[in-house]
Amino acid sequence: METKPQSERPSGREMDRLREQLVLLAVECPYTNANPPNCPLHEVRKMPPTAIIDWMDGLNHEEKEFVALYHQCCLVTKWERDCLREL
Repeated sequence: METKPQSERPSGREMDRLREQLVLLAVECPYTNANPPNCPLHEVRKMPPTAIIDWMDGLNHEEKEFVALYHQCCLVTKWERDCLREL
């Protein structure tokens, strides 16, 4: 198993921020405040809180970053699309 150099490891603060972000995403969609059926977290949002925590704890750092980045891109894309519709 390869160990990342200290400079490449996420800081405790970064890990806390990412965990907070995932908790918010696991509660509801940041754009619709609902649980869209086409979202990758749709089934996760149906789980009890303890199961959601277990699911999050099962993800490695890269997977957590991917989930957060996916939702950031989705949010920006939907927001821009809806802004263009209003023009």
